[in-house]
Amino acid sequence: EELSALLESATDEKTLEETSLNSNESSYALDACNQRLIKALFFNDFNAVLKYSEKYFAHRSDLQHWLRFAGRIGDIYSTFFGGLSCFILSRKKSQPDLISRGSFLMTEVESWSHQCQWNYENKLLLLKAERSYSLGDIPVAEALYQLSINSAREHKFIHEEALAYELFGNFKMENGQSSIGK
Repeated sequence: EELSALLESATDEKTLEETSLNSNESSYALDACNQRLIKALFFNDFNAVLKYSEKYFAHRSDLQHWLRFAGRIGDIYSTFFGGLSCFILSRKKSQPDLISRGSFLMTEVESWSHQCQWNYENKLLLLKAERSYSLGDIPVAEALYQLSINSAREHKFIHEEALAYELFGNFKMENGQSSIGK
């Protein structure tokens, strides 16, 4: 009740987010973490994506339930975007320990993919592409990026197709290739 009154009295988005993040009410904190995580992803701030992904899961009191089923949309995004951020930061900051964290998150997406391939196939393929790239397996990474793009297109996830294209474009540029091709 006290938190609800604080949230209702918040006059701007920043105050609302801060109040939510610092609350003991996990649903408010989870939503605030998820909103900040997505905003950080739009600006390619992978440090912040990882930070809010970790905060999101810190607020999840039923972690064992989460490991079995992605019950909230935020679980999906925090797992998927958190995994991508781990792999990207492992390369950019030379932090190979992040590969194991990303791989753990990727196994969660893989288990969801077994339950619903339509929704998770492209996400899993993109995570695998980023992991392969982080491990230096360039030919496998390239093939996986293309498979992820095709899966996202086939399943009508245009926002995830765009993300896959963006990460594939970064991959190509970082490897001295100037075009993606068809």
